[in-house]
Amino acid sequence: MNTIRYDPCVDRAEDLHLVDVALARISRASYSKTLRQQTQERADVAVPPNAIAALSAVVRLGPMRLGAIAERLEVQQSRASKEVQRLVAAGFVEQLDDPEDRRASLVRATPAGQDAYKRYRAAADELLAERLDDWSDREVHALARQLTKLAKSFGVPT
Repeated sequence: MNTIRYDPCVDRAEDLHLVDVALARISRASYSKTLRQQTQERADVAVPPNAIAALSAVVRLGPMRLGAIAERLEVQQSRASKEVQRLVAAGFVEQLDDPEDRRASLVRATPAGQDAYKRYRAAADELLAERLDDWSDREVHALARQLTKLAKSFGVPT
């Protein structure tokens, strides 16, 4: 696809500013205490957002070392360890010896953790669907494609 980048009828600087402001507003809203509480209540999963992010990584990517979880969450290993311990206490993950290195351990989701993650994702999807209820299917599809493209341009891992 050959895309024309310059369009004299468009104020690119203003549009970039609007995108930046919208992303900041969406980020604030999506990480707000109110939305997190709504998602947790709807899913019946009461763990902090970083713990959910750690659980998500382990469920989607399989057993991981603590260092890999910390890297994925972009936190110090000590912080990732606290989140993993919360998940262990909740019964959502277990720590196992790493067969490749006995000095290390792997974090693996339990069936309860997989179920909790699925419920949390479903609750988050429902809340988003409610916010986009008055959007057409085509608008939602276009948004999904554009946001996916934007995330890719930032190098955000899937």
